[in-house]
Amino acid sequence: MKINSRIARIHAHICADGCAYITKVKRSPGDLKSHKRRKIVRKEYIFEYWNNCELLLEEFKKDFKLEFNRNISTNKRMYVRIKGIKYIMEKLELMNKNSKNWFIPSYILKSSNKAISNWIRAFFDDEATVESSRFRIRAKSVNLKGLKQISLLLNKLGIMNRVTGPNCDNSWYLSINGSDIQEYSKKIGFLHPEKQDKLKSMIKKKNGASGTFTPSAKLKEI
Repeated sequence: MKINSRIARIHAHICADGCAYITKVKRSPGDLKSHKRRKIVRKEYIFEYWNNCELLLEEFKKDFKLEFNRNISTNKRMYVRIKGIKYIMEKLELMNKNSKNWFIPSYILKSSNKAISNWIRAFFDDEATVESSRFRIRAKSVNLKGLKQISLLLNKLGIMNRVTGPNCDNSWYLSINGSDIQEYSKKIGFLHPEKQDKLKSMIKKKNGASGTFTPSAKLKEI
């Protein structure tokens, strides 16, 4: 499978703040009348993605449009819902994926550093917190296997990290600390404006007012 940054981001957003599932829907009388051989119940393949950051929603919709030529609208609840996409779900290896069972497929694990950086950036835009008081970035998930995969990808980019837990709610943390925060900012960063501002401020405070390091804001599209 040909992998690019758009595919990587779409996959990561579904793993983080989205889901992919199959539901059954009863066909309308008109549909059955015009197609008598059709079964009464049909399957629908659905992607959903929620986020209260409009910039991330717009990026998700743009990526889907450019990659799969599908227009998506955002409703007032700040989420997108896409129907009729079995071939996309199969292509991305996202069939019936949710926060507990998602995984990073081999086509992403073996992809370029650019695609890997975009996958991590999209996931962290959704799931990570920037904790200035402790000078760290942390992502929380109930999916230990998935966090370990992210940890390996970060290591591949030269960003050391650690996974800790379990917590009282059976979740786990992936943490980036110390000088690796600067490596994360150089190589990945955030699109989420609030998180990116916190990251810049945290690094500036750590390095002093003069600042010896300037974080990158957004990865260039491939």
